[in-house]
Amino acid sequence: AASGELPGVMAELGLTHTSREAVLRCVRDQQSWAAGMENWDRTDTIRFAPSELPAHGGTASYVEDLLDITGVPR
Repeated sequence: AASGELPGVMAELGLTHTSREAVLRCVRDQQSWAAGMENWDRTDTIRFAPSELPAHGGTASYVEDLLDITGVPR
């Protein structure tokens, strides 16, 4: 998988240890999140009540949490 190649690529790019750990944490979190959403969708769970649906073109609240990169060194 591509995630297996990340440590080498990040080393080539000269990323700091802290940055590499942050990237790998995000990848692990994304894998867990995506697998959880896939399992949840297969149970026919209703994700949002009609009153909680994001506006057309809007973003669900969990997206902001998923993309929170505050505190990650650049």
